[in-house]
Amino acid sequence: MMLALSFVPVNDVCTAFEHLAEASPAEIMPLVDYWEDTYIGRRRRNRRGDPRFALAIWNVHNRVAENLPRTNNSVEACHHAFQQTLDCNHPSVYKLINHFRLEQDHIEIELERHLAGDNQPEALKNKYVQLNRRLQAIISTYAKDSMMDYLRGIAHSIEINTNAAIKKRFID
Repeated sequence: MMLALSFVPVNDVCTAFEHLAEASPAEIMPLVDYWEDTYIGRRRRNRRGDPRFALAIWNVHNRVAENLPRTNNSVEACHHAFQQTLDCNHPSVYKLINHFRLEQDHIEIELERHLAGDNQPEALKNKYVQLNRRLQAIISTYAKDSMMDYLRGIAHSIEINTNAAIKKRFID
């Protein structure tokens, strides 16, 4: 449920974290302490210190509510596609400038198609489309549910596939 904190509005993250910390068993207190130092900010006197990573960096509540991407995967995909069409690792300045011109022409054509109403369907896999819809539905209930019910609902929707990462590390 710690990961579900990223779907809580920024102003309420500290309160939600405190609810989770109070409900956490003693066995995971080292994890709670790590999370507090890294993502929330350690409580000192009557205020919280600065975390290692600011809340605005890792919080995606507004992005999900506005139906925006939660990750930068689309940027990475665009960079990869650009690199593949360039077909070399260290191009000369002239080759790079020429490639930028070709890319600009392509973008302008795509923009005109979009303005003409030729929208392409979502490129997401169906499971991600469904996940985004579930997350948006849960986020819309934020003010209605108790904090723990809200966090539990988010936690049931998201998953970390640690087995795949472990298998990949040992196979590669």
